Amino acid sequence: MPGFTTRPEIRGTFGVVASTHWLASAVGMSILEKGGNAFDASAAAGFTLQVVEPSTNGPLGEAPMLVWSEANRRCDMICGQGVAPAAATIAKFRDLGLDLIPGTGLLAAAVPAAFDAWMRLLRDYGTMPLGETQTWPAWRALTALACVCIGVAMRQIVLKTRFGMRVRAGASNAEMVEALGIDVRRLFAIVFSAGTALAGFAGMLAAPLTTVYPGMGENVLILSFVVVVIGGIGSIKGAFFGALLVGLADTFGKVLLPGFASAIVYAVMAAVLLWRPRGLLGPAFEGR
Repeated sequence: MPGFTTRPEIRGTFGVVASTHWLASAVGMSILEKGGNAFDASAAAGFTLQVVEPSTNGPLGEAPMLVWSEANRRCDMICGQGVAPAAATIAKFRDLGLDLIPGTGLLAAAVPAAFDAWMRLLRDYGTMPLGETQTWPAWRALTALACVCIGVAMRQIVLKTRFGMRVRAGASNAEMVEALGIDVRRLFAIVFSAGTALAGFAGMLAAPLTTVYPGMGENVLILSFVVVVIGGIGSIKGAFFGALLVGLADTFGKVLLPGFASAIVYAVMAAVLLWRPRGLLGPAFEGR
């Protein structure tokens, strides 16, 4: 191998899977370990990328492939490029006053071909059925379960315990709570410490899924603010629905409108605030 390279050198005695996300590579290697061939592993890694990197490897994109089959001793091509829709004829574009098909916008859309290309690869070259090549990363499942458990636990603590009652009362009227003999500063210090611990735990869960760097929490912090504003400040139920709305908007935005993905979440927040200025379940609509 050359003495210098700008890319990391990858070697393996059993096989190698390289992709743009480590989870996809891990899934591909697991398929090889189960007895699948390189095409099964490629399809599994491709399906995983559609989940972990939908903005660059989504199911609505394209996937042209060059395939070398050792059995056939030749290189084949799978043209995973989308065809024009049936109604997008030359006459139709001329009726719209266009001499060329636009390079961007809705008129440039093609029929998605990525999923069909992966299916063709599995059918013609793979050895495993479709169900065995589609696996859900265990760490993501664990992360989702942990988030649900923490959310339920936090709701019970805040709404169903004496400590939670004191926190809510202190947030509403700190002077009155102090007059009742409760140390509000100590109470808020405990809440701040608990929030810091939860942030650290969230970083631990996210570390295997994303790159770890000093400012990795900045994007999450901004989205958390958006969630709270959409749900309504002070509403746990509102934060839950706000998180669902933000997650759906962010995911579908990256898949359907990648060029505007970063703005879609804020557009949703603006629409909600125009409809309900205090959020979905803010103080004007729900007591807590």
